[in-house]
Amino acid sequence: MKTILSEFGVAKYKLSETPTRFKLIITPDHFSMDTLDAVQKDRAVGIEIDVNKCVYLDCLKGCNSRKRRRTSAEVFRGTIPKKYDVGKYNMVMRHLLGVEDICAFEACVVDGTLELRKIECLSYALLKRISDLSVRINFDMCNAKITMAL
Repeated sequence: MKTILSEFGVAKYKLSETPTRFKLIITPDHFSMDTLDAVQKDRAVGIEIDVNKCVYLDCLKGCNSRKRRRTSAEVFRGTIPKKYDVGKYNMVMRHLLGVEDICAFEACVVDGTLELRKIECLSYALLKRISDLSVRINFDMCNAKITMAL
């Protein structure tokens, strides 16, 4: 747990505990996809990011192994709505719009960087797929936005 907190550079956290795992809720100011990758490299952690609120980390205790969950990797195949048409970032948008039941969010390109605001919880698996498209992802929790750059 100390390793995870140091990766994000936070000291304050909320904790809920069960016999096999603990859940951390943290609110770092800024972090990048590299931080999430480092946390995943250390141990299997379920990660969800809600830039409007906090980062949720689901960690297993001791020697328990995490059951692999199948996560669907749907990519939106239809015509991208005008609201989400962001030019060179349309492939990123297709991954985001492929998430079942995703709520409306704000997307705009500022100085060649895609900015996402008012977006609900995003899983590490989805962010990793987007990152694998050669996209640098940064999270600004203070301003409640995610920035992506090619």
